[in-house]
Amino acid sequence: SASCGTIAMDAAITACARERTERMWEPSPRRSAAEAIHTPRDFRSPSDLTAPYPITQRFLDRSSTAAVLPLRDDIMIPLRDDNPTELTPAVTIGCIAACVLVFFYQASLPVGPDNTFVFQYGAIPALLFGEADPSETAVPIPAYATLITSMFLHGGWMHLIGNMLYLWVFGNNIEDVMGHTKFVIFYLTCGILAALSHALTDPSSAIPMVGASGAISGVLGAYLLLFPRASVLVLMPGFGATRVAAGIVLGMWFVMQLLSGGMSVGSTGGGVAFFAHIGGFVAGMALIGLFKRPDVPYFAPSQRGRWDR
Repeated sequence: SASCGTIAMDAAITACARERTERMWEPSPRRSAAEAIHTPRDFRSPSDLTAPYPITQRFLDRSSTAAVLPLRDDIMIPLRDDNPTELTPAVTIGCIAACVLVFFYQASLPVGPDNTFVFQYGAIPALLFGEADPSETAVPIPAYATLITSMFLHGGWMHLIGNMLYLWVFGNNIEDVMGHTKFVIFYLTCGILAALSHALTDPSSAIPMVGASGAISGVLGAYLLLFPRASVLVLMPGFGATRVAAGIVLGMWFVMQLLSGGMSVGSTGGGVAFFAHIGGFVAGMALIGLFKRPDVPYFAPSQRGRWDR
């Protein structure tokens, strides 16, 4: 069966994420949120990054490289699950295709327009909460619309691959239990709530949020409640592939987000959007009861799939 995260949203392909060499710049003059959004300073191309959310510098005090976090945790990388489905996961496949196509377009842009594209269609908290005047920025769509467009932008190949891997492994089962139309609504709702969860931690930030890992985190939260005993084939770097219950895989992932999110509180510079993952995950758990078919139980028993024979 089928993040991404987150999700989202970074298979064996993501076993080793390349280390980033941080660069520091001299403090830049204080600018308004509108000025920071309209003319981003020292912004790095998304194609230079390896994973999700904050993409650029804080606009208040100084410029810094973006801090990044894959949806995956590199402890257990899910490759596939033993959880057969009945429906063809058309929406899951469509979301993956859309993210890939947008990323190809993003990567095809020259460095300058590439940067502008992220600032125009990423979700910027300062615009969402009225800390910047939309008429003074280069954002061509309403601020609330970026809560959706940002889900289809990614910061680099590893960010894209990781998110799409998680969506493919876990998304088809959630689509299967609610149908195509409801899954579209569920996926977008979780993504919007995830983005707002992160934006609320710094409403005046001019850092664009991009990536599908918030929405995919919602898929993971729903999966945890419905299929915690499903067997997931995971790759454990240094130990090889093994099968682990989904409840352990997803439970450990969520605990890591909570711990990392707690440690990130009060941090300065380009932070990591742990709270988007947390918000999306909680949203998925809270909403799955409203979207799943009535005959679908919680905590379903493990099933035997083709690769388990």
